[in-house]
Amino acid sequence: MKFCPHCHKRLPAGVRKCPHCDREIPVHTPKMVAIHSLPGKLYAEMVKEVLEKRGIPCVIKTDLLSAAFGSGGISAVGAQATIFVPENRREESEEILHQMLDHI
Repeated sequence: MKFCPHCHKRLPAGVRKCPHCDREIPVHTPKMVAIHSLPGKLYAEMVKEVLEKRGIPCVIKTDLLSAAFGSGGISAVGAQATIFVPENRREESEEILHQMLDHI
């Protein structure tokens, strides 16, 4: 799965220009893979902040329930947010995530 490096929206296969933000897509956009689903966007935002501080680009995708109701901090029961990272940084990202979750 690929995401636009500018607006972080999911890209259709084979596009050279993002249909969402109308910006050119670099030829070597890394494949993004899911590392974990978390119970809501608040937790995902905390993990994203730590990953980005360590130089790991990431994207959060919320489920339909969260997106439809625009839930931010407090999530509805069953709401999830999934974190995507470049495939070549998956193991490192998972290790960071597990270290974080061990303290919660």
